[in-house]
Amino acid sequence: MDATGVKEKTAGFQTALEVEQIVRSYGCVPATVAIISGKLCVGISSSQIEWLGSGAKAIKASRRDLSFLISQGLHGGTTVSATMIAAYLAGISLFATGGIGGVHKDVNNTFDISADLRELGRTPVAVVSAGIKSILDIPRTLEYLETEGVGVYTYGPTTDFPSFFTRKTMGHKLQLTSGNLIAVPVPTEHEADPENIALIKNNAMVASQIAVALSGLQKGRAHQGQSARSFSTTSRYYNKNQRDHHTQQVVVIGGINIDITASFCDSHVLPNGDTYPGSIRQSLGGVGRNIADGLARLGQNTVLLSTIGHDSYSNLLEVECSHMDLSHTLRCNDYSSAIYCAILNHEGALINGISDFDIHKKIDRDYLSKHEDVICRAALVIFDGNIPADSMAYLTDICYQHSIPNSIETNPLK
Repeated sequence: MDATGVKEKTAGFQTALEVEQIVRSYGCVPATVAIISGKLCVGISSSQIEWLGSGAKAIKASRRDLSFLISQGLHGGTTVSATMIAAYLAGISLFATGGIGGVHKDVNNTFDISADLRELGRTPVAVVSAGIKSILDIPRTLEYLETEGVGVYTYGPTTDFPSFFTRKTMGHKLQLTSGNLIAVPVPTEHEADPENIALIKNNAMVASQIAVALSGLQKGRAHQGQSARSFSTTSRYYNKNQRDHHTQQVVVIGGINIDITASFCDSHVLPNGDTYPGSIRQSLGGVGRNIADGLARLGQNTVLLSTIGHDSYSNLLEVECSHMDLSHTLRCNDYSSAIYCAILNHEGALINGISDFDIHKKIDRDYLSKHEDVICRAALVIFDGNIPADSMAYLTDICYQHSIPNSIETNPLK
């Protein structure tokens, strides 16, 4: 919208922010896509949106333009085809736009066919739009989408396909690599709106509703032991040596803890050995476990390399962490599971913390070397700062040798 969709820059900026607010109102997280200084960004700040909308020189970028803009450090507004690529790489399965490109009416002479259509046939992302721009050849566009194996659906009571300005005109289980086009008729009162703002907002609303429903389905499959994302990429369209982005695993190395929080109710507590009323809560923690937990809940294939003691907590940890891969976790019979106890005052401020993390010492070079094959297959390696320094050095070396992106979450003990 900032670069290509709305004529007035100020209107584009305001509309982009309003669309993001619509998405948030349905409980979704908005992620506006753009190319800024040669970086393909999925999710930009309001200040970046304003900057793009205030006169920044942004180039309309389709699939073919991405490498050029990125290599030259330029700015760009992404077309549907480029946005599909960005969304897929970020693990986003659905996005909203205004209208898509299509087959031009004089295609017999020009062979002018939008890259949006080709992308819909090769990238498994659903696009919610107001249909195909009415200046294009809609029947031929629909025929082309059929050839590409793209599912085309209309949202609403009629099966008439909308033409952007006017109202009328189960793939993942089959592991199809094509996308889907969901066409939303523009509200009657906003037909032929030259600025397209109302239809963009309407598309965002519908896309948000679909996203909420899709998220519920994905969570249901995850609880049933199925992958929340089951798309695959075939070598027909991508380099055969490139593994599927969504099936690549992230390996997290770090602690699994039992967190105990003890809070005083009384504001006058003296260090005299007396017993005071309060509340005690137990939860799961550990920097490594927290990271792996978040990734697994988002549907990412996640392996956690950690240690669990031989005590009453071990079964609890295994049950509560069953949504992530713990098959390589070390069970230590001579150690208790890691425990952190936070002591809080009556206002919830931390007084002191007690950590029993001796078991973390077993996340050592010897343990990690036995799982080097798992680490080397990772698309990303993340480790927390509470494992031994020698282990961090080992992981850094392995990742460097195999060109594996890696990150350290620094949360050192005092």
